[in-house]
Amino acid sequence: MLRAASRTAIIGILGEGADAVLKIALTAPPVEGRANEALVEYIADLLDVPRSAVEIVAGDQSRNKVVRVWGRSAAQVGDALQRGMTDKRREVP
Repeated sequence: MLRAASRTAIIGILGEGADAVLKIALTAPPVEGRANEALVEYIADLLDVPRSAVEIVAGDQSRNKVVRVWGRSAAQVGDALQRGMTDKRREVP
C-alpha cells in the first residue's frame, strides 16, 4: 500500500499466483485509520461488495496488509482485480 497519491488505484502486482501482492496507491493519509478506511472502500467498490464484506485481517498498523473479502470466490476477486489493473491503472508520482 502506497500513500500520498493523487488518485487511489492499483499500480502493480508483485509475484504470481497465491504469493501475488497488490501494490495500491491511496490518497488518504495514514492518520487515525483513514488510509485503512480508504483501502477498504476502494476494494469494496472494485469488487462490488459492501464495505462490511472487506476486512483487514493483518497489518492494520503496517504498509503491508492482508485483506479478506466475504461473498466473492477467489476467481471473482482475481477477475475484478485484473479489471481494476486494466481500467484504473495509472502512474503515481
